[in-house]
Amino acid sequence: MLILNKQLFDTFFSQSSGEFFTRLYNFLESEESGAFTIWKCDGNLCEPVSGRHSRTAATFDIFDLGFEGGSVSENSKTVDFFDETIVIDSSFFLASRGNVMACITFHEEAGRDALTMLEPYSQYLGSRLDELKARDNSMDTYVNYQKKIDFVKKGSMIFKAIELEEVLAVSLNFFMEVFSAEAACAIHKENFNAIGLEEASVRQFIKIDNMPLYDYVMENRRTEFIEYGIDAGEYNVKNLFVVFEPAQDIIILLFNIQFDIVPDKEFSDIVSSIVSIAVENALNHETTTRLKMEEMEMRTTGDILNKFVQRDVRVYGDIEIQGISYPARTAGGDFFYISDVDGKTFLCVADVCGKGYSAAVFTVVLSVYVSLCSAFEGQDNILEKLVQSLNRFLIGKSFGDRFITAFFALYDPETKTLEYISCGHEPAVLFNGEEKDELSSGFLPLGIMEDEYRHTSVTVPEESSLFIYTDGVIEYIPHEKLVPEVEKLIKDNCKDIVNNLYNELVTDKDSQKDDFTCMFVRFR
Repeated sequence: MLILNKQLFDTFFSQSSGEFFTRLYNFLESEESGAFTIWKCDGNLCEPVSGRHSRTAATFDIFDLGFEGGSVSENSKTVDFFDETIVIDSSFFLASRGNVMACITFHEEAGRDALTMLEPYSQYLGSRLDELKARDNSMDTYVNYQKKIDFVKKGSMIFKAIELEEVLAVSLNFFMEVFSAEAACAIHKENFNAIGLEEASVRQFIKIDNMPLYDYVMENRRTEFIEYGIDAGEYNVKNLFVVFEPAQDIIILLFNIQFDIVPDKEFSDIVSSIVSIAVENALNHETTTRLKMEEMEMRTTGDILNKFVQRDVRVYGDIEIQGISYPARTAGGDFFYISDVDGKTFLCVADVCGKGYSAAVFTVVLSVYVSLCSAFEGQDNILEKLVQSLNRFLIGKSFGDRFITAFFALYDPETKTLEYISCGHEPAVLFNGEEKDELSSGFLPLGIMEDEYRHTSVTVPEESSLFIYTDGVIEYIPHEKLVPEVEKLIKDNCKDIVNNLYNELVTDKDSQKDDFTCMFVRFR
């Protein structure tokens, strides 16, 4: 079984590539790796990010740093940079989809211990960094998009139009007013909008250098002022101003404009960009309307997903159980389950990485799987079989950075024994008078990699209690303060410990930070 270093494990939960490199640096520092350099790679070029080597400004090719096609190179080498020589003892490469995402060069033999720890996880580290870089790029795109929307909000009357045809019509009026034109038309893809003339006039009767005007502008696609070479027949066309906006492929024709100087391209670009943004805004309005319809459908989907999850449960018998699960959004990724299996009480508390509908889908998978625990009645090692089966299923589906932390337990009232497996979950706490024991296992969350799950057994004294929770609880109170708070409620003989905690900690229900789930078990 692979045991993952805590600081290296934290690297998988980075929310940006910058945080990823920082956590990777902290891991290497904690392992006393000697002198090292962390490089971010773009194609074959490597640029230093951080490290303990004096050379921090050079850029190298991945092959200069020892890349040989695999994740590890233990061939020592030297690299010259002007008058400086860099000694490389070994190198580690993080790759994803055939591309090297980052590199760590160790400049002393001390780094080989860290190299040994890193090697089994090269694929996962590379994939995670690839995802984070894509997320960073998406965020940059989103920020640029928001800037564009801000400009639209400050726009002129054109931006009040929300339908595409209306935008083009209002834009023509705007252009005619700006340039004091006598007539105008706009061509956008297959749409033709005109004021003061017919489409046939543009397609057939008005010509530029013996070419129909429509064919001329479609062939040239450029902004220009035309005063000569116009053959308009019976139409009185003295000049023509063509404005081409390539971003949205819009051509605007203004006839007989009044001007003191010939309009230059810079000015026309400024004006035409208003139309382009307005058109984009109209298209975005279309998209927004569609997304709102989809959101309504998703809310209905959320209601269906919630039917698979217990929200507030009370069980009384040989043991008393209280459980709540309140999502931060319409649907959540927390889950708990209670059932009877072969005369024993089965308990499960789980937390899907993420929030919202996608996380809620995972809770449905959990609901179906844990309900199958009764299929193992009469068999040994029920927990192991259930957890291994669920883990294999999640790994086989390749959900990327999605994983599940979970605490599974099986209580036998005859032997007063509790068997449990904790998969990367927050530690459960067993209260017995003044004594407190934290129940946890050294297993990874479900869905990351294969593991040999084994349960741990503890004897449960009478009148003892068990408290299990998800990380949404410690968004409000740290573990070291949560345990005394629960202990106090037990001593005060509180009848509803879980809801008491929720109401005390989550004072603003409308801005709940995370899914809030916990379970309290009192053994008789």
